[in-house]
Amino acid sequence: MDGLTRSSTSNSSDRLDPIEIWKSISNNYRVLHRDAEKALNPTGLSLAELRILHMLNESGPLPMRKLTDGILITPGAMTGLIDGLEDKGFVERIRSKYDRRIIMIKNTSKGEPILKKARLLHKQYVEKKFELLSKEEIFQLMGLLDKISKSS
Repeated sequence: MDGLTRSSTSNSSDRLDPIEIWKSISNNYRVLHRDAEKALNPTGLSLAELRILHMLNESGPLPMRKLTDGILITPGAMTGLIDGLEDKGFVERIRSKYDRRIIMIKNTSKGEPILKKARLLHKQYVEKKFELLSKEEIFQLMGLLDKISKSS
């Protein structure tokens, strides 16, 4: 990492400040996330709600814990998201017959059309963002981000 550091007095243009790199990645993530949320506005869903409905659609009913682990949010945040989805009629809670502490979450038929619409809007948004890049650039970007996130 020493090769990245540039002091404020340095004239070297080939060295980068790791904090500036981090800020750039963070700022770009925030902008992309905000814009992806806006793209979903017609559905009334957030990205997190879309991920929940998608997971349930792919896997069938899941316990709250698996959903929490799957989208990397706190149990409290998951409870709020499930409350909202349940209020909209898109999911339902089912208590386990064998262990009442286990609450399964299941998509409802009312949630299917909204999930389909949200997936389409999200796909269109992502496609539009990435049409600026070549296939090679996309693979390079994915590889670099994977490399960074897997380093310890």
